[in-house]
Amino acid sequence: MTSTITPQKRLREYPNNFLSINSKNELFCDACKKSIDFKKKSSVVQHLETEIHTSNSKKLKTVPNINFNTDEIQDNFKNDLIIWLSASNVPFDKLNKKTFTSFLNNYLRPDFKIPSSATLRRSFPNLYKSKIDELKDYFSKSKVSVMCDETTDSKSRYVFQIIFIKLDILKENCPKLVDTIFLDEVNYETVSRSIINTLVQMKIDFSDVLFFVTDNASYMKKAYDTVLKPVIFKSIHITCFAHIIALVGETWRAYLSEIDSVIANLKTIFSKSPHRKKRFLEFQSENNIAKPKNFPDPVITRWNSWFNSLKFVDENFEIIKNFVQLELNIDETLCRLVVLFQKESLKDEIKLVGSKCDRFQKTIILFEERNLKPTVVYNTISDLYFWFSENIDNLKNSQILEDNFLTGLFTPAQNKLKKYFIDGKQPGMAFFKMIKIFDPYQILNLSNDLYDFDLPKQMYDLLIEEWPIYKNICIQLKPIEDDFCLEKWWISHRSRLPNFFEQARWILRAPCSSADSERAFSKYNLILSDSRQSMSEETIKMHNFFYFNFRQHLFMNEDDEELDGIIPLSD
Repeated sequence: MTSTITPQKRLREYPNNFLSINSKNELFCDACKKSIDFKKKSSVVQHLETEIHTSNSKKLKTVPNINFNTDEIQDNFKNDLIIWLSASNVPFDKLNKKTFTSFLNNYLRPDFKIPSSATLRRSFPNLYKSKIDELKDYFSKSKVSVMCDETTDSKSRYVFQIIFIKLDILKENCPKLVDTIFLDEVNYETVSRSIINTLVQMKIDFSDVLFFVTDNASYMKKAYDTVLKPVIFKSIHITCFAHIIALVGETWRAYLSEIDSVIANLKTIFSKSPHRKKRFLEFQSENNIAKPKNFPDPVITRWNSWFNSLKFVDENFEIIKNFVQLELNIDETLCRLVVLFQKESLKDEIKLVGSKCDRFQKTIILFEERNLKPTVVYNTISDLYFWFSENIDNLKNSQILEDNFLTGLFTPAQNKLKKYFIDGKQPGMAFFKMIKIFDPYQILNLSNDLYDFDLPKQMYDLLIEEWPIYKNICIQLKPIEDDFCLEKWWISHRSRLPNFFEQARWILRAPCSSADSERAFSKYNLILSDSRQSMSEETIKMHNFFYFNFRQHLFMNEDDEELDGIIPLSD
């Protein structure tokens, strides 16, 4: 089979003829300033033999030749290659494979040298240090949010990751993974020490840390209350709302022991038998299911997955029941599952729960969003809490068995949410209630007295003078449109409400979940594959840094200019 001709390959066939590759990936004659058809060898030869090219080439030969193989260019290429490989999670050892280097050569100048994997490893620490220095400049004199979490990796090490987010609506706000720390043990002391050390190393002023975002683990709360709060004294501790809603949902799972047993058994019989999965898909096709699907395994560390499994059972109850009965002829261990499906009320109970769990799923998905407006957080939690209340009130004194079943679902769920919404277990709740005033469409339904919002005195003194102006602007608002952007609205009103804007500038970037920490750990686990278990902790740390940050193009072509001109789960 003939290999595909590329401009790079054709360039290597005719070196020293003043040919190059232009920005459009075309073969270009630097002497004649024109593109050449690289696909036909005869076209290239014909051009090189023309009198015009010969004449122009002689003129260029009197100009000192530019050496494209300078140390600086080679170093830049080497660094770009390190970034590309790390961000793509490709091991450096791939450079030892001839097929891989041949692939790269198709897109490189002939005078470029592909460095060895050993060279990349030697350069890796220096490049990592330079990118950390870039991050220090990026966060310098900025208000930041600190997000952190801990997990245990495949080698049973305690891995602690720290993420910073810049709090400024005039800047991009992608999360930056700044440190991966391997701890000997996890407790409030080791966590506190790691956070403080990272802030010092990154040269973050303690007074610029405005939010400390974690899960609901007790050691995280103790770390903040006993050590970090006096240090990052302007900060607010926010525990992940997505995790909170997941904990509320867990009350349903605990109450629904038989349904949970059905789901757990289905996970077991399918996850351990690929052949059974295949038979299940075929069984669905035989029973006129247009798009057969596998049973979605519930994963305890993935929010919503249990409810997804339950809804699948609800939608395919008879198909699953009949399939399990049929499989009993092959595997007698399925008898427990067959007995569960024989319960008369099981189908109705699953259907009831399936019809009610949408609110959980949508709320969790909402809090997983990276750019969720913080001004809607309090209302979202409030709506869920009073939805429980309304359902409980409607079911009171009912003697209907179905209503008693639902009461058993809603009551513990509301009690769990109450701990966070009303009883203070979510330390950031008062803050999210307060910042509703930064949504102009909510102002019309809130108090006319700024004092009623329990603002910190310093913030109150800054805003009180502009409060009447702000209210007047809000009164004149047109009905909200689908494409309304709260951040753009504040940017467009920055000159009329300068004090309000300076507060909105960072408040509108307040985080409400630690979903980015979960994403960071997902990427970490991809790095530490079965074939890469021998990497040192320092090497893992560097690869993790590049894989999380550069995969999102956080440093590549980043425009950090102000956006002027914009128009208006532990318990």
